[in-house]
Amino acid sequence: MYILGINFTTHDSAVSLVKDGEIIYAAEAERFNREKHTKKFPKEAIEDCFKTCCITMNQIDEIAVFVEPKLYKRLFFYNSFSQFPKSILYIPYIIKWIKRRKEIYRQIYSYFGEKFKNKVHYVNHHLAHAASSYYASGYASAIIVTLDGRGEYETIGIYKGEGTKIIKLYSYKYPHSIGYMYTALTKFLGFKPKHDEYKVMGLASYGRQNQDADNKISKLFSLKNNKFRLNLHFFDHHYKFGKRRMLYSKKFQKTFGSPRYKNNLGQDDADLAYSLQKHLNLIVLEILKDVLNKHKTVKNLCLAGGVALNCSMNTAIAESQLFDNIFINPAANDAGTSLGAALYCFYLKSPNTPTVKLKNAYLGRDTDTDADIQARISKYKDISYYYQKNVCECAAQKISKGNVIGWYQGRMEFGPRALGNRSILADPRLSGMKDLINKKIKFREEFRPFAPSVLYEDVSEFFQVQNCALSLYKYMLSTVKANPSIISQIPAVVHVDGTSRIQTVSAGDNEKYYNLIKCFKQITGIPILLNTSFNIKGQPIVCSVEEAVASFLESDLDYLYIGSYEIVKNRGEKL
Repeated sequence: MYILGINFTTHDSAVSLVKDGEIIYAAEAERFNREKHTKKFPKEAIEDCFKTCCITMNQIDEIAVFVEPKLYKRLFFYNSFSQFPKSILYIPYIIKWIKRRKEIYRQIYSYFGEKFKNKVHYVNHHLAHAASSYYASGYASAIIVTLDGRGEYETIGIYKGEGTKIIKLYSYKYPHSIGYMYTALTKFLGFKPKHDEYKVMGLASYGRQNQDADNKISKLFSLKNNKFRLNLHFFDHHYKFGKRRMLYSKKFQKTFGSPRYKNNLGQDDADLAYSLQKHLNLIVLEILKDVLNKHKTVKNLCLAGGVALNCSMNTAIAESQLFDNIFINPAANDAGTSLGAALYCFYLKSPNTPTVKLKNAYLGRDTDTDADIQARISKYKDISYYYQKNVCECAAQKISKGNVIGWYQGRMEFGPRALGNRSILADPRLSGMKDLINKKIKFREEFRPFAPSVLYEDVSEFFQVQNCALSLYKYMLSTVKANPSIISQIPAVVHVDGTSRIQTVSAGDNEKYYNLIKCFKQITGIPILLNTSFNIKGQPIVCSVEEAVASFLESDLDYLYIGSYEIVKNRGEKL
């Protein structure tokens, strides 16, 4: 049985394919249409899915969609009633917005045809998030918590997983949203909302305890009897729409001051980000404690939703020791709802089929054969290429001499993190490497850290890991403290606060990447590489050989490795 999951119309459009309960394909649409966080119908991704998995549209048994469009009417009526009389001014816009939801139906049937009309299953947004995490966790039972800006009319979902069943316990309703609170501060600090929240998380590491910042942030919400509510006087997302929406209100600006510019942030702004992050951790921990008090026998936690990509929050949960095991799908954002919808539909039809733990995140487009790669790169006059019998040893040697490389291998990762198949790699021992990559290759903000990829068997020698979070480290979903004695050995991958967002790598997860790091260890004694996504600022991660070569030529990367080929620019030899 083939079930195709799709997500589009909001952000992070994606496609997933499940065959008899096994995840055989998953990819974000942005990689193909080159529009960051695209919300467009994922036509190109669907076509790549069929090609990669060697199937046709006619073999699809069911299409699972990430949302229930009819529930948006509930959001409309609830919001109009609760915000009356303010909402009167915006009713025409809301009606137009709801009508646009019909585009979900139209685009699906336009692409797949009317013959699929009875094969389309619509899954509640937060339920799709929950399924994406729980069914991929391998747990027999778990508490499932979904956290994002909004899905239909809900902002937080609390579920319990038992076997192949997901039981909804309760939810938090719009407009009381942790996600919108964080997004409002993201915009206020001069970053792009619903895109740059991770930058605010990185900025928070430069912040300090500041009572004035705490006083301001604490005014934004209440947390009584473990129930989270926004102080709506500070926000406008619940009664303004489109270009009129600022996310924060005039009262917010009276309290926090004028909006900031991301290129002119000071210590007070870093302190504000620090306080925001601290309070996010506090809110989520209180919600989790409340759930656990009601379900004390369940010691596994599954998280999903865009907020679940917040590594600092995940670290706080791990360090709390509330749960024995924690799992988060590497595509915890809305892209993951395509997978969750497909998995939910499968287990709805096949409840007696055991769940299968996610093996790795390498679920997208595969790299071509060496013959195909040669045919494609031979067209470029401004590069030279060389076949390397031992490409891992060759690349490790280059990295150990201070070169920065592009690494394009195997199947593309699903989710926002590059995990060693579409990566830029460098030597973590060089203290100036972080600034070099930020300024000359990635062209991004100086305060943003880089992640270390570390051999699984060596991780405890360098970092202070939590046993309950071992599955998170595979996907760069949590930070850990670096052992103080080794920080001087790997300065390029330790953040200003002494933490690192690690990726553990084992041979079973990614043999080629494991061998590359192992070769680097044999040369340097360090089982770690600096790893960042293979893209230039503002662009999605590279998806094709041509995009990899274009990014290589556009940036100051020293070498590019695609398959077994080493590629250099025709402008002089390097060491």
